[in-house]
Amino acid sequence: TETIPSTDYTLSGSLTAGTSTIIVTSSGKTTTFTVTVTHSPGVYTVTNTLTGCTNSNSAASVTEGGCYSGTITASAGYMMTGATVSITMGGTDITGTAYSNGTISIASVTGVLVISVTAVAVTLSSISAVYTQSGTVLDTDSLDSLKSDLVVTATYSDSSTSTVPSTDYTLSGTLTEGTSTITVSYGG
Repeated sequence: TETIPSTDYTLSGSLTAGTSTIIVTSSGKTTTFTVTVTHSPGVYTVTNTLTGCTNSNSAASVTEGGCYSGTITASAGYMMTGATVSITMGGTDITGTAYSNGTISIASVTGVLVISVTAVAVTLSSISAVYTQSGTVLDTDSLDSLKSDLVVTATYSDSSTSTVPSTDYTLSGTLTEGTSTITVSYGG
């Protein structure tokens, strides 16, 4: 007997998870041996294409078999109610099983994740103005001088509210001695 150098034989077969049979060929003669193969998990990319919202999970990749979860939150001026959502894993649409009420939950990732969400822009429903006078107002003062004592609140179609910056609304009317009515305009 002699040991055949590795340059004088060929190996064929494939390595798959579990037990693999490998064929050894040298000078027209063949034999086989088995090898135990452990699966090495792959790493899959995660692509977020988000409009009007953010994902709490900013991971760019996830290990095969690992879980993936995230919370989709609407940006200011948007709402998730009625949002368009599409989640694919390895090219297969899994939106129905992976997404519910703004939460993504995938127990075992087996392919590239593509997360596409388009939130719905909210519309301005109304505004309110609360004026708390802190000093004397003269009939010669500019209307913009009133803004330091004025809080304007916007209410949107999703029932959310926000304070409107003083640079974003306008005041109209006339300051006259006694009580004056001033109109606040914002967003139509």
